[in-house]
Amino acid sequence: MALWELGAKSAGLPLWAYLGGATSDAVEAYNTDAGWLSIPKAELVTGTRRAVDEGFRFIKLKVGQADPRVDLDRIAAVRDSLGPSIHVFHRKPQGIVPSALKILAFADDDRVKGQFGARLHCLFQRVAQDRGAG
Repeated sequence: MALWELGAKSAGLPLWAYLGGATSDAVEAYNTDAGWLSIPKAELVTGTRRAVDEGFRFIKLKVGQADPRVDLDRIAAVRDSLGPSIHVFHRKPQGIVPSALKILAFADDDRVKGQFGARLHCLFQRVAQDRGAG
């Protein structure tokens, strides 16, 4: 995002215009309430389905189990329930880069891709708050 902002500043445009400007009167939002790491898988599926029924087309799931296969199983269950038209984002708690890399390693495996019928839409993670400059 910082690079987009720098590009906008160098072009002399506000960020929204630099990114293409308004194309609609509506703004899409994602639901994160149903996707907490501590929610059991069955409740995760029920909650994300409810969010979609309420009109959300974007869902954010937290990932970060000790075994990344548990995360991928949860993602697969949600994907199976919601189908490919719903965008599912995945977020790691801040500062856990090694486990994020494990998830990406599993997610790139063809068996995993086939398991939930789609590649990971997005995996993002904040940098640890206590990380120094650089």
